[in-house]
Amino acid sequence: MKELLELDNRRRIFEFLQEYPGLHLRELERQLDLDVRALRYHLDFLVEHEAVSSLRQEGYLRYYPRQWDEGYFRERIGAVEKRGLGLLRQRMPLLLILLLLDQSEMSSEELRKEAGIAASTLSYHLKKLSELQLIESKTVGKKKTYWVGDPDAVVQLLMKYRPTKDLIEDFLDLWENIGL
Repeated sequence: MKELLELDNRRRIFEFLQEYPGLHLRELERQLDLDVRALRYHLDFLVEHEAVSSLRQEGYLRYYPRQWDEGYFRERIGAVEKRGLGLLRQRMPLLLILLLLDQSEMSSEELRKEAGIAASTLSYHLKKLSELQLIESKTVGKKKTYWVGDPDAVVQLLMKYRPTKDLIEDFLDLWENIGL
């Protein structure tokens, strides 16, 4: 394992992924300020040597560190967590989850206004969150409301694998309101 991480940039990438798993290539490029070709080279190397795994989700290849355990690497993050993390590494799904954690339950119109997005954009993101069973909904008459299905599990996921600092700064008031 030591030999895999002897290069500074490779070690930096691996350590950053340990703190912020589920990022894709371009986000890692922005966060680490590395040339995309060098970054891709090191990521491919880490994947090839099983120190990092990758998962294609919504057109993005997301990277997850593996854990060194008794002479080999093993998955550290389960498949369900990976899919949830992949979605929560995106600005809008994270904002919607934070709003729902803060307010407990909101109508689609309230969410749309708070997020400042078009109804079609809201619908797209709510569908993705629903597919992963991060949120639930009910319709009464013409009003549809949403809530986080298992708030404790989502909070645990967000605490265990915190969003990058720039995302937390974007949502600092909400983040602090819900006590994360």
